[in-house]
Amino acid sequence: MVCCDVNCRRNTVTSNPNTSPPYIGDALEWADPDLQGDREMVLAAVMRHGRALWHASEEFRADREVVLAAAGQDGRALRHATPLLRADRILLLILQYI
Repeated sequence: MVCCDVNCRRNTVTSNPNTSPPYIGDALEWADPDLQGDREMVLAAVMRHGRALWHASEEFRADREVVLAAAGQDGRALRHATPLLRADRILLLILQYI
């Protein structure tokens, strides 16, 4: 049975990131707009699949913590961050040590 309640789906995905399906990052592209706008959901997605940042809203692509989580999982995700964050020297310095 598939649950259609947003809160139920969010709790299923974010309750244990180690057991979430490996495709959760790709699923962000097709997720309900409410879930795409949910910071916890986006963080869970980029922590599993960094390049899911590409499907995140501009707000999250400009969020240092979300970008750090995505680029820490897959350095190529940095290309999907906003230009301001791609030029952020502090962020780039942190990523060198992850």
